[in-house]
Amino acid sequence: MPRAKRTVNSFNPRLLNALQEGCKREVRLSFPTGKEAVRCRQELNQLRVALRNEASTGWQQYTGVGIYLDKSDVVLKPKSSMYKDVLDAAGVPDTEIPVPDQDTNIATSDEASFFEDLKKLTRG
Repeated sequence: MPRAKRTVNSFNPRLLNALQEGCKREVRLSFPTGKEAVRCRQELNQLRVALRNEASTGWQQYTGVGIYLDKSDVVLKPKSSMYKDVLDAAGVPDTEIPVPDQDTNIATSDEASFFEDLKKLTRG
């Protein structure tokens, strides 16, 4: 029998706060044993899955947090900072990714044009 999926409400709200902080900066959670650290990492990953399954607002941002083990510590840090030092040293500017342009051309935005384009793309 499959295990019931956990809801976001079944987690400690402070775990979500820890993930939010991990999006911004490195957060280190220290535990008495490595076993407890592993259990916390599992809990944080389960929380991310629950956020995705419930399509909670902004769930995508929590996938950008790396959750790492360091002996008996759980380290949360933004994955985007992984190559920051190397990119800074190379002189690559730190700019935000631009929002993609949406098709606002009225001539190609109607339903019939959409299906014509779809047929062309799928050779159907």
